[in-house]
Amino acid sequence: MTTVIEQLDHYIEGTDIQKLNIFDDSSTFSIENQYDTEAKLVHGDTEKYQEFQANLEHLSDSDKKEAYTQFSADVEHIFHRIAQHQQLSPSSNEVQDLIGQWSRVLGRFMVCDEAILLCIAETYVTDERFVRYFDQFGEEGYLDFLHRSIVYFVKEYKKLSES
Repeated sequence: MTTVIEQLDHYIEGTDIQKLNIFDDSSTFSIENQYDTEAKLVHGDTEKYQEFQANLEHLSDSDKKEAYTQFSADVEHIFHRIAQHQQLSPSSNEVQDLIGQWSRVLGRFMVCDEAILLCIAETYVTDERFVRYFDQFGEEGYLDFLHRSIVYFVKEYKKLSES
């Protein structure tokens, strides 16, 4: 916010708007750091978060960066593939198999039990940053479709596939 206010002051003083750095976020945390900080504040004292941290501790900084980059690419690939099936029911085998892949990608860093997966699904639809992020995938209603697909996976599909 400070950057935006400073840049707007420069605009009022006559600086050409094209020369302003209104969205220069160099003084703010990266989105990855924001999520890490929030997760630590909200979940830092839980067993699941400590398990997640333990899984990351054995990695060097470059390995962490590489793992995060690969994780992001894998998740985005799955989200694009889910979008290709948006015309199907969230309970379809095709969609549920992709949600299973998504769950396994998350599982590289943490135990993805039912509570965690449902929490992630709820965060996707309630956190504005995720809402904006998911606009790049699929058609209108994609995020709702993804949410319903994850909820079905947790509540029904995993149980059906385990029996």
